[in-house]
Amino acid sequence: MRIALLNWPVAAVKGDLYGGLETSLVDLKRGLARCGHAVSLYGRVDGDSAEFQSTPFCTIPYLGADRYYRFFLRQSSGADILHFHNCPQGALYRPERSVAVFQNELHIDYHRVFPGRYNRSCFVFVSEYLKHAVLSRHPGLHPRRCTVVHNAVDTDLFRPADGPATGPLPVVTYAGQWNARKGFDVLLAAKRLLQQRGVKFVLRLAGGGDLWPGPSGFSQEETSSLLNGLDDVERLGKLSQHELSAALARSTIAVVPSVWAEPFGKAAIEAMACGLPVIASRAGGLLEIVRHGETGLLVEPGDAVALADAMQQLIEDRDRTRVMGREARSEAVRRFSLDQWIQRFEDLHAEILADG
Repeated sequence: MRIALLNWPVAAVKGDLYGGLETSLVDLKRGLARCGHAVSLYGRVDGDSAEFQSTPFCTIPYLGADRYYRFFLRQSSGADILHFHNCPQGALYRPERSVAVFQNELHIDYHRVFPGRYNRSCFVFVSEYLKHAVLSRHPGLHPRRCTVVHNAVDTDLFRPADGPATGPLPVVTYAGQWNARKGFDVLLAAKRLLQQRGVKFVLRLAGGGDLWPGPSGFSQEETSSLLNGLDDVERLGKLSQHELSAALARSTIAVVPSVWAEPFGKAAIEAMACGLPVIASRAGGLLEIVRHGETGLLVEPGDAVALADAMQQLIEDRDRTRVMGREARSEAVRRFSLDQWIQRFEDLHAEILADG
């Protein structure tokens, strides 16, 4: 089968500037190729990225949405299945044998004008939360055309460390954008509270405030102000997937303190695969990942005191933390493995082709 995957046109992959969507696309291409399919990956690329050298993007120039999609359709004219990732309006151009994958809560352009045309496509959502959010906005989407396929994690790459963690202090790791929506400032407020309580631990911060172009995160000055006076904080910066997996494997706990309702929350399953309990916000798709009291703890979004209390619980009860971490790893392998994820898409493609 010939399959063409299209990345969203919002931001270009530049050097090591990419997010979970691009990582998922690379994993999808590699997994489908292992199943014997001819898979091409298209998107906006500016320069080379070491992460993607073995799985290159075919570059599409961006001169407006219409030209972007038409260029893709010309390049992939022989494909049996088309995937539009985070750009569902692309399915409007060739709805038959098209899969529109929602990673975020997006508006579907021209849906009220062409509802029948869109409903010849297949819609995939990364969580039940996201599916319900989009369907409430676009009630004309036919539920039969909509399905949920949770994101996946490479459980061979993201895995627990072979030996015991080193260092005298527990390590709490955050990975993601340093901005208000991700709860970065709430996390640092919780760290400050715990420091005042005398709770000792190392806080490791992976990511940054400028992972994507534009004013999407805290500036260096704002970050420095938030960090002022905090002890035992390590700024890891932007990490490759291999570097991130190694950092998580050397940690004790992971935190995903998002204030907004995450459509999914891939950072949570990456940490779980490394054998870490996850403290996450009780919102969005994170409720479908973390089982409170079993694979981690859930707290109210934006509540620095509740976040601090949860962190203190797991820092001070290392036996409970280890038990949760083992259960988190088992859950990641059982529910979020790449093989299971690829099989879901294989089954979906077979259904689409059977429908003609």
